[in-house]
Amino acid sequence: MFRNRFSIGFAAVAVMLVIFAGKLMFAWWQRRRMPQPAYASAHPGADFSGSGGGGGGDPPAEEPLVIGEDDYNAFEQMLYDVQADFSAEDMEALRSEVMPELLSYFAEQLAENAKRGLVNRVTDVKLLQGELAEAWREDDADYATVSIRFANTDSMVERASGRVVEGGTPGEAAELWTFTRARDGDWMLLEIQQTEGA
Repeated sequence: MFRNRFSIGFAAVAVMLVIFAGKLMFAWWQRRRMPQPAYASAHPGADFSGSGGGGGGDPPAEEPLVIGEDDYNAFEQMLYDVQADFSAEDMEALRSEVMPELLSYFAEQLAENAKRGLVNRVTDVKLLQGELAEAWREDDADYATVSIRFANTDSMVERASGRVVEGGTPGEAAELWTFTRARDGDWMLLEIQQTEGA
């Protein structure tokens, strides 16, 4: 009798452990799928390219979305504006350009810089290449992901003295910027992801 109870109890514990392990694995898998926000730069003057209907795999589209010249111009201008406003620590301007989750991330970065007595300055920014990765529609919103490669000089500057304490060397970076808008509304920046090898 004791052995039967022990077996039943052990089996229940084993089932609970399997369920717990499964939940942990699912949470880990979900975290790996979530993009890590990052910070990027671009400057008007370089050309975007793309098929206008998306690419880079099957977009999660409900309907096709055609990206035209006006959209590319808006993306390019936003790349410049977001970069400039982040460097200027202008949260009011950023609020009109980026979605709330990304705005929260930027606010954390700016607060951390301020705590260290630093300002993140990005200069000599030049968009080297911009290409549409995918574009799609979901419900009442449009989405477009653009792959960008850009040159810049990224510096951490001492707030009090203006002395460069980190970075300051010209370099290049590659990132994916995803934009969204309400149907026929203005584009907003949704997220920024580092690309492989960036």
